[in-house]
Amino acid sequence: MAELSGPGPRGRWILLAAILLYAVVTIPLAVHKGEDIASEFAQSDLLLRGLPVYMAPQNQGVWWPPFALAAIAPFALIARLSMPLAKGCWAAFSILCLAWSLWRTRRFGGWAILFALLAVALPIQYNFQHLNINAPLLALAIATADDFERNEPRAGAWTALATALKLFPGLLILLFAFRRRWKAFGVSAAGALLLTYASMLPYGIVGAAQAVVRWVRLDLQATSYQGAAVAALQMQKLSRLVYALGGNLIAVALAHIALLGLVWWMLRRSADFGVRSADSTPQHSALRSSHSAPDHAFRDVGIVLVAACLLSPIGWLHTFTLAYPLWVFALATSEPGRPWWRTVLFVVAGVLTSGYLAKIPWPHAIAWIAGHNDTIGSLLLLALVGSAPRAAE
Repeated sequence: MAELSGPGPRGRWILLAAILLYAVVTIPLAVHKGEDIASEFAQSDLLLRGLPVYMAPQNQGVWWPPFALAAIAPFALIARLSMPLAKGCWAAFSILCLAWSLWRTRRFGGWAILFALLAVALPIQYNFQHLNINAPLLALAIATADDFERNEPRAGAWTALATALKLFPGLLILLFAFRRRWKAFGVSAAGALLLTYASMLPYGIVGAAQAVVRWVRLDLQATSYQGAAVAALQMQKLSRLVYALGGNLIAVALAHIALLGLVWWMLRRSADFGVRSADSTPQHSALRSSHSAPDHAFRDVGIVLVAACLLSPIGWLHTFTLAYPLWVFALATSEPGRPWWRTVLFVVAGVLTSGYLAKIPWPHAIAWIAGHNDTIGSLLLLALVGSAPRAAE
């Protein structure tokens, strides 16, 4: 896998072959299932026909935001002819987004990419199994990280698109404010609002606002098929873990404060982290210069994305596809003299975030760990990245 880190033809062929193999396996599975996108196609088709949207709640969770309905309209048109074909096209588009994300992170090295993928293996699989929108969100997040320092307006535009598509990546807007990237902050905040409203303009100036309000109301009233309420944070990953441990509303509030405090502390720490180069040849050094987004920007975006997954009012396993950027950064970051116990903890965190512990029948006393493995693993990953020694230490 080391060749993937370089621009040479062999690395490109390996990456292409791996993506094609994954597509051959994944697209038929997605076409067979893919219930998430199928229901959104129905809403998007209503938008195309000029009929009211957001008139009834989802079976569980909430409808995608208004801009997402407009964005998937071309696929909804295909669904009029053939739902399997539309699902297959969406799956193929999502695989292209995943492939682009891997290519853009090749500077971190082939082994870091491989193990980072293993650490989010089941979330990625579930994203394609249900045909959700996390692969395009991942591509937009990585584009944000790449442009964070060198092109603020463009970074803000990527974040505006991600926020308008799924809302919870909007935590990146606050990252722009924290880092005083005011151009990016303005573009992302204004862009997300504009995209959300403008996507409903087929209903007219007033009708667009009414459609957005209906979407917000449905979100606040939404429940899962088990009756868990979104408004009470019973579908949020962090809150569910606290409740599973016997906590109450006060404990939930304290957990939120603790997580936000951890993120604030991590972002305040020095950004001088060294990333191992997969190859020290001039050719690979040129590759790293051509992808000149500072590593600390990639780190910041990764931290905020993991926190956003934990804080999103609705959290699913496939949402943790967006933990990939922090994982690939963490695995490629040099820690001179790393003690063995930190290596063990990284392995434990990777096993947890991979999601596969939930597939094992555990004794009742510890079954809650497998039921919340993505949340526990993500918290452990944040703690490990936050406690990593500075390059100067």
